[in-house]
Amino acid sequence: MTECSMPGGDRYTLDLLLQEVQEVYQLGNRAIALFPLIPYDQEDRGVLYSIRPFIRLV
Repeated sequence: MTECSMPGGDRYTLDLLLQEVQEVYQLGNRAIALFPLIPYDQEDRGVLYSIRPFIRLV
């Protein structure tokens, strides 16, 4: 886990994220919000990188 610029937010590698999700699921939480780290050179005001049609299921 590393620090995040969003207050109260954390960054996780995929393996640590899966562990965290398992823990909160076991505690009864059935929903989480994920915010991707977008490379600075790909950011834009229209958030096109964020809404591109790419979904990765784990």
